[in-house]
Amino acid sequence: MKQTTILSASLGLLLAGLANAAEFIDVVGKGTVAVLNGTNIDKLTLADQVGCLNANGALTLDDCAVFTIYQPEEYDGLLRLMTTEAGNCTFQDKAQPTNVDSIYGKNDHAWTCDGPHPEADIYDGVYTLNGLKMPFVCNGDINCFYDVKKVPQNKTDAIPVWQFRWGSQQRGITPGHVQVAWLWQPVKAV
Repeated sequence: MKQTTILSASLGLLLAGLANAAEFIDVVGKGTVAVLNGTNIDKLTLADQVGCLNANGALTLDDCAVFTIYQPEEYDGLLRLMTTEAGNCTFQDKAQPTNVDSIYGKNDHAWTCDGPHPEADIYDGVYTLNGLKMPFVCNGDINCFYDVKKVPQNKTDAIPVWQFRWGSQQRGITPGHVQVAWLWQPVKAV
């Protein structure tokens, strides 16, 4: 109970701070995630698509999974998590590869959806922002970009995806990597 209270309070502070800078769009339901290559979110279009996320959370050429964005019962407010048929999605799975090439993200684990991941928590929360021309899937402190080592070249490629990190010693994408954004594409109910 104490851990849930602390997490709820932390989430409230995080979201309150973000609310001052941007307006959230409440996205729930089913959809696919197109992956677009680019560094300017205002100029990205579907022509920039380099692939999509598969059921395990990796970037693939065309093995597009259906994701569910949902609000966990134990949290109030704007927290939304993602899941696929393979399991809950998280950046917290220590079995996943780290972004060893990144100065600031060298300890970050790749996004994965291949298990129950009871460790998925507020740090795996996703959202979209009002004011963007398309519904990009963001996470953390208004972070709508991700880091991949390369884009898929064939149907067998499954590229790990990490959170985008930068700072004074690495002012953009990890050298030699590709900066991408996730575009939410709702699936219509049949």
